[in-house]
Amino acid sequence: LPLFDQAVFALHADRSGTLWMGTEAGVVTVDGDSPARPVESELPGPVRSIGESPDGTLWFGSEGSVIRFRPGGDDGQPVVNVLRQEDGLLHGAVWSIVCDDDGGVWFATRTGDEAGDGPAGVSYFDGASFMNFGVADGLGDSVDAGANRVLQDDHGGIWVGTSRGVSHYDTRSLVTFGEAEGMDAGTVTDIESTNDGNVWLLAGNKLSRHDGSNLIKMTHEDGVIGSRLNSLYVDTDGALLVSEWLIDIV
Repeated sequence: LPLFDQAVFALHADRSGTLWMGTEAGVVTVDGDSPARPVESELPGPVRSIGESPDGTLWFGSEGSVIRFRPGGDDGQPVVNVLRQEDGLLHGAVWSIVCDDDGGVWFATRTGDEAGDGPAGVSYFDGASFMNFGVADGLGDSVDAGANRVLQDDHGGIWVGTSRGVSHYDTRSLVTFGEAEGMDAGTVTDIESTNDGNVWLLAGNKLSRHDGSNLIKMTHEDGVIGSRLNSLYVDTDGALLVSEWLIDIV
């Protein structure tokens, strides 16, 4: 794959099978056997996150903005809109995107040198305006770092990983789980959910799960191998895969 010399931060396969890549220079796409090609020079890099709405709209999270990309407009050309802090986005460094079942889009934002001023956190966009969640609303307890990861579980709840724990939002309340509630110390770097109702949390290179009622730390006795876990992935069969630095998938 002729990807040239660029770091790749995000991968997304859309409903048609086209592969989209967020790179340090912008967005690159691969369609079938065609060579990788850059997409629209006005899509700035680095692009660190990608999401897709139910209607096929793509969202790209950049250091200073969110890009809404509609692949085919009335004239067959893509329609591109850029949303920034002046439009209501809480903070411009967007590291994770979730498009929910109702058509809304959640953006996990964190501090960055090129992202503008102001606190980070989570922004929700309903298609017309933003609603923002920060420390004052109960999101984590560190205004400086913001949010690293956002996920919607099978019940519609939103989970947000921060530098000081994980927060859960169910449209009625925002609840945060930190060390006092049983979370491991360290930044929550990844979150996944499985169809058995468990939400899996990776913090400080250690794995925990929330079963809907309780937070449970996973150990070697549960089959976890190694102590430097770094990413989570749920495969097409619904199984959770956990990777470790310098070690094969466990």
